[in-house]
This record gives sequence, C-alpha cells and structure tokens, in this order.
Amino acid sequence: AACAPGLEPLLAAGLTPLGALDARAPAGGVAFRGHRRVLYRANLESGLATHVLVRLARFGADRFEALEAALAALPWERWLLPGAARRGRASAHKSRLHRTGAIAERAERAIAARLGDAPPDEEEGAVPIALRLVRDEVRVSLDTSGAPLHRRGYRARSGPAPLREDLARALVMVSGWDRASPLVDPLAGVGTIPIEAALYAAGRAPGAGRAFALAAGALPRAL
Repeated sequence: AACAPGLEPLLAAGLTPLGALDARAPAGGVAFRGHRRVLYRANLESGLATHVLVRLARFGADRFEALEAALAALPWERWLLPGAARRGRASAHKSRLHRTGAIAERAERAIAARLGDAPPDEEEGAVPIALRLVRDEVRVSLDTSGAPLHRRGYRARSGPAPLREDLARALVMVSGWDRASPLVDPLAGVGTIPIEAALYAAGRAPGAGRAFALAAGALPRAL
C-alpha cells in the first residue's frame, strides 16, 4: 500500500485491523500479506493509502528483449481476464532501460501475447500494470486501486491550492480529536479537513463514493 511520505506508521496501524498480516513500513508505503478480502478493505477503508498494489514478480532486465520475454513468461491468466482493459505504467531509476513509455508499451504487448487477446483501447476503467525499474531490477505489480485513492469522489470541483484528502485525514488523526468534540478549522479553504473529519467521525469508509480497478470485472477470482 503506497502512501505519502511520513504516513507509513499511521497507515500500517490502520491496515492491521483490516486483516493485513506481517505489516512493515519501508519508505513510501506499507508491505503486508493478506487474503483477497484485505485488498477490498484496504482500498475502501484505509483513507491514507494512495494505491494498493499486488506484487507479481521481480527479475533483472537491461534490454528490451529480456524485459518483454520475462513479462510474456508470467502467468497473466491468473491475474487478468482476457480482453480486459489494461494499461502499462512505468518508472525507472538508474537503469539501462529508462524510456518509461517504451517500457509500458512492451509490457502491454507481452501481456497481450500471453493472453492471446487485443484489449480495448480505453483509459477509463483500465487496470494499471505498474513496472518499477531500479538498477536494472524490474518489479511488476497490479494496481488494484486504479485512480489514486485520495480521489474520494465527493469533490465536484477543486478550489485554489486544495489539501489532498489523505493528508487532511492524517492531520485529523494525529490531532488527538476524539471524534465527538466540536472541531474548528479556521482556515477551512475548500473544506477538506472538515469533510474528512466528518467521514472519520461517522465511520464512513473513505472510498465509499468511488470505484476501484479491483471491482472492474477485469480480475479473476484466483487473484
């Protein structure tokens, strides 16, 4: 579960009651194990995560041919339904393969070859396949969230310099507020802190007003 820097301990503490096992908090997120149900609950209820990723594979590659061959050898039929919309998303750091657009394109091509399909060319509702290259090591993940989780779905439009929803929730959580006393935000702006505080006090799941890639019908039950 990826999160904004500094929120790792808070996120780890919140994931454990949702069923996360062996949670540990390296920089940038929380690594954990768990049943498929934890994926749903982490997306729906955590409030602090930005994405919930399933780690699929890790291998070395310093040439595009090696990258594509390794990706095509993975059992994508266990993780994606044929014909499901998907898109590659890549980042690279200190790696010979550094053109992220080409990396994502090779990933999409390798998955199509493995599944024997031609997925629809659509961005809306597509399942993101995340590839992170660091020093020629490739980490492949399935992003079960889709759009970043701080996009709750309740904000119709944004005002100037809005505070992100996950950061607003974190401020409320660390403030010591008891979820019952009056809460005053004299610098309310577009109201993100009061809105997140109200959701927190009411026990409403932060993601209740949005959809997730996990529920898009693209993932088989074997995931």
